[in-house]
Amino acid sequence: MKTTKLSLSQVCSNIDYIYASAKTCKYNANWVISEFKKLLVELNSRSNCGTRRYPVFMAQYAKGYDMALHNQLWRNDLEFCYVVDGVLYSTHKDSCHNNAEVFYDRGSDFMDSLERGHYWKNSSVKFA
Repeated sequence: MKTTKLSLSQVCSNIDYIYASAKTCKYNANWVISEFKKLLVELNSRSNCGTRRYPVFMAQYAKGYDMALHNQLWRNDLEFCYVVDGVLYSTHKDSCHNNAEVFYDRGSDFMDSLERGHYWKNSSVKFA
């Protein structure tokens, strides 16, 4: 039976750890989501008598803080790429990968047929 409760600063530290780990180890989106869900399960847990272990605002605060870090991750650490014959072509102008503009004149039907996804910047590791 758990008796130690998390403080709000510990909750924020746990979320910081999730995103720092994801950036360092280039984890995918499913890992980030599953780790955050584990924290939410704890924040929404109930004691043996059925009362909430944490106030509702803590879970809501955690969701908002997660959303802020999530948005920051998508804005600063990820890029959208197309994959052609195993080579990444990025839509980000400052990418180390080839530029996807070489395919723009072929039309949207061609672009839609390509494998694509979000990758960690300056790597070939897929995020989502």
